Amino acid sequence: MKIIKRKSCRAVLLTPANEVLLIKISNPEGKWSGWITPGGGVDAGETEAESLRRELYEELGFKNVQDELKIWTRFHKFPWNEKMVEQEEVFFLIRTEKFAPSAFPTLLDQLVVKGPPSSPFDAGI
Repeated sequence: MKIIKRKSCRAVLLTPANEVLLIKISNPEGKWSGWITPGGGVDAGETEAESLRRELYEELGFKNVQDELKIWTRFHKFPWNEKMVEQEEVFFLIRTEKFAPSAFPTLLDQLVVKGPPSSPFDAGI
């Protein structure tokens, strides 16, 4: 099995009422389903803060990242798409007012500005 090593930034979005936002995901192979904090992989050349802001916008349409506070780290290993992912994770606390997440804002923005892609691609959601 191919091993993918990556770094990931995740957000613990906490409201004044101590509500936390989680995202439900499923392994593409159908072997696991569960709830995770929003976030994702750090792209080449990105800082952790830039990655976190990009991921929160892509996944939730969330733009209100103010003062993020690094609170946890962990190493997490899991199977995904017939590969083994070895992931160094950094978790940030972000205090926020309650909001309604909106999915696909970046993809929709690109679709409106650039039009349809020349061929379908994996949107990663």
